[in-house]
Formats: sequence, C-alpha cells, structure tokens
Amino acid sequence: IATAIEIDPFSEIAYHLKGFTFYIEEKYKEAIQCFEKSLELKPDFSAPLLYWGISLLLLNRPDEALNYFQQLPDDQPSLLTKLGGVTLAQIVLKNDSAAEKGIQELEAARQSASMERAMQLLILCRILQNEQDMAMQLIAESIQQRLPMMIYLFTDPMLKSLRKLPQFQQWLQEII
Repeated sequence: IATAIEIDPFSEIAYHLKGFTFYIEEKYKEAIQCFEKSLELKPDFSAPLLYWGISLLLLNRPDEALNYFQQLPDDQPSLLTKLGGVTLAQIVLKNDSAAEKGIQELEAARQSASMERAMQLLILCRILQNEQDMAMQLIAESIQQRLPMMIYLFTDPMLKSLRKLPQFQQWLQEII
C-alpha cells in the first residue's frame, strides 16, 4: 500500500486500504487518519465511513462515534451506513430502545438491494449485544448466500470473540 501511495499520492482507495489495514491491526487512531485523508481526496467516497466510526467505538469514544454517524448524509450509499453506525453507537451507549429501532430497520433492509451491508451491520450489532448465536446464524446465512463482503468479517476486530469457535474457524477455511 505504501508503494501505491508513493506512486499515486492522490488515490483515495490507497488511503482507505491503508486505513483498513490499520483497522484490522487494531491501530484505530492511525486508521482514522488514513480514512480522513481518503475522504479529503474524494469527499463522496463512502468506503471508509463505516470503519472510521467503528474505530471511534473501539477507541471507547461512543459519544463521538454517535455524533460522527449522525452527521453522515442521508443519501445512498451512506444511508445504511449511517443507520447501522448510529445503531452500533446506541448499543454501546445502552440506549436500548433506539438500538432496537435501528435493528428493526436493518432487518427490513435485508429485503432490499442493500442486503449485504444490512447483514454486515446486523452481525456487528449482535456481537455488541453479546448475542453470539444470532451473529453466527447471520454469518451462516451470509455465507450460504455467497455475499462477498462477508470475507471482511473474518478479519474484523469486532468479531474477535467468535474467532475461537470451531464453526467460525471451519467457515474461514471454507471461504479461503
């Protein structure tokens, strides 16, 4: 990634990928810096939005994360990211009724063209709610439907608690 940035220092995707690498390495402050640079280069680039906000949550800054997600635009493709991010922050902040409302909206989005993102967000919500069985059920369904973004779940720091489970390990081997 460093070579890509050296070759093209104006590549928003290179900065996003560098940020995502920091994210999976659990270097959240560095990740946020890269996500910010990515969006400076291309303000309408949606890829880093979710991981920037989740990095704030993982830095134990849920109020800041909630504010960050609430400030996202209400248009596609960031609308579902906004809904999911706000819901994740509400879970961390123990605002149960707001979190449940968000989860219901994400469940409804499973029937839309944004099903893949909705599934990803629901899995993260269930993890934050300590509902491992429900998260595993959603992962199984996502794998069965061959949703491409599910590969990212196996590297996501938020799913650390699942990595030791034999079924999770089996799925990882099957996907790879």
